[in-house]
This record gives sequence, C-alpha cells and structure tokens, in this order.
Amino acid sequence: MSLLNSPIALIAPELARSMPVAVLLLWAALRTLPVDVRAATGVDSAARRYVLADAGQPFRMGLGKARRLAASLLCLALCLTPSIATAGAAAAAPYAPSLHGKVVKFGLSGFEPDFDPIDRVIIAATLHDGRQHGLPDAMLVLSAYLENFQPDTTPVLPDLLHPDQTATSLGGFLTGKAALVNAAGHVVYRGGLLAEVFLDNSVHLVLDLDDVGHPAAPPLRLHGVFTLHKDLTLRGGLHAAGRPALPALAAPRAPAPSWQTVERGLSVPLPRMMGTAGGSQHAPQAARPTPGLRPGITLRSVALGLALVLALAALALWFQPHLWLRRRLSREQTRGTEHVRDTVEEGEAASSTHG
Repeated sequence: MSLLNSPIALIAPELARSMPVAVLLLWAALRTLPVDVRAATGVDSAARRYVLADAGQPFRMGLGKARRLAASLLCLALCLTPSIATAGAAAAAPYAPSLHGKVVKFGLSGFEPDFDPIDRVIIAATLHDGRQHGLPDAMLVLSAYLENFQPDTTPVLPDLLHPDQTATSLGGFLTGKAALVNAAGHVVYRGGLLAEVFLDNSVHLVLDLDDVGHPAAPPLRLHGVFTLHKDLTLRGGLHAAGRPALPALAAPRAPAPSWQTVERGLSVPLPRMMGTAGGSQHAPQAARPTPGLRPGITLRSVALGLALVLALAALALWFQPHLWLRRRLSREQTRGTEHVRDTVEEGEAASSTHG
C-alpha cells in the first residue's frame, strides 16, 4: 500500500488524463513535417547504401531500425501505461467522505474572562465513502467547547482551510477531541479537533487523528466544511490529506456503540480564550497546512510536461536516423566539393606546366 501513497500514484492518473493532449501535439508536429522527411524515416540506417526497408516484409528491416522502433514504442508505452492503470488508481483516490449527522448535546458551560459564552457541544455524525467499492460507513463523534464571539471580542484569525486568508464573518471557535469508529464498532482513530464557526452557520473543520492500534503510524488529517441547520442537523464533507490506506476502517459490519459510550472515552479540557477586545490571535499549531507542491505547480501541469517529454523523446528516436543521414550527406557533399576543387586545381597546374 505504500506505493499508493507515493508520488508515482499521485501523478499517474493525471498523466493518463493529460496523455490525449500530448498525442494531439505529437500528431500536429507530424503533420507539419514535409512529405520527404516523413518518407525518410523508412531509411534503414543499418544498411551502408541506405536502402528503403521493405514494408511488406517487416522481418527484413535493418537492426538499427528495429532498435529505433523498440525505443520509440518503449517511450510511447511509458506514456500510455498510466491509462491502463487508471482503474487501479481510481481505487487509490483520496478518502473524501460525505458527512451527515446531528448535534446531540448543546448547552451553556460558562464564560471566558472577556465574557464570551462557552457552550458544550457534542456531535454524532456518519462518514460515507462515495468511491466505488469504498470503505464502509464510519461513525464520527466530536466533543468540543464552543466559544461564541461578540462583536467587540472577535479575533483576527486565519482561515483554518486557507491559512493565507483571513477568516471573515467569524462567529465562534470550536476546540476539542474527536473519535472515529469503524463499521465493526471499534474506536480506531482518536485525536484533536479545531473548527471555525461562521455567521452563515458554515463550519471549517480540521481533525488530526492518531491510529489507536498503531501509535507509530502517521496521523490522519481530515479537513472540510459542513453546514449547521436550524434543526441541529448538519451536512458537509471531509477530505483526507494525502492518500492514506486506512486499513482500520475496512472492517466487517457489527453493532455500533452509542455516541455516549464513545464520548466518555474523550477527555476534553476547557479551551484557552480565543476572543479578545480587538486583538489578534494566531491560529493554533495544528492548523498549519500540509506540505505540497509549490504554489502554481499542479499535478496536472507536471503530468502534462512528463507526457510531452516522453512523446517528444519517441519522436526524436524515430527521426534520429534522418537527421543523422542529412548530416552524413552534408559532410560527404562537402568532401566531394573539396575533392573536385582539388582535382580542378591540379588540372590547371598541369596545363600551366605543359604550356
């Protein structure tokens, strides 16, 4: 499964999608070539007299042309291989489940020193994997404290999902713990949660979860948006950072525990005050974005460049004998011209001597 998380697995699907563009550009390049140049590709570079290969008898082609043909086909095969593996790559698509659930507990818990009210919030939701042959549904339990900002205590914070942007129309901040329960009813991931609640009832959520059964495994980061409705139901979606295998979620179905049982295993301390009277607060450390490609460089651009390079390599290998032949003929023509000039000079010298 480590191969599915490698850069090859990330670029291969994009390379398959970009391949038609590379093929069209290659076809356009071939169409712009003169007819004699395209015909010259049939020259057998292995033969000393450059006799055209017999198209009706492919096994009589020269050794040089056979090697060029094999190299060109190899480059084109490297371009087309990802399209064959697209079905397998689809199964390795990112884990991006839809989220639907309900606020099962909500109540006033106290006040911050700046008199911002603190509410106790517990959410029970279901994560549904919409991929073909995806993972079974999982239960997500969020246990947190919500600090409700007042107009004069709203801090200036970066957006959790877009750290280079400021979170505008911010209404509150959620801090707490989260637990992810697989289909067999076992808590397989547990960790912290941060969320920004906006005045339009949308919530930007970031979860950093540790594998309960494998503490040394890399953490699972889920981030996304959900909307809270007036009836306290919520709908949205999450997206896993990278392409984690998530074997702990691939479990047979069994009776699920209640959200109360799961929530009792989460110890949530009171959060530090986020709101200030016009001051600025920095986002917590866990809200930093995951590393990725440089800004402006996407997987599609990398895949398209790679496909073009392979296509041009195949083109260069196929037309290399023609370029070599033209260079060889140019050298022979130069040598012939020099030989004729020498002969003429010798003839003139001989005539002057006899005269």
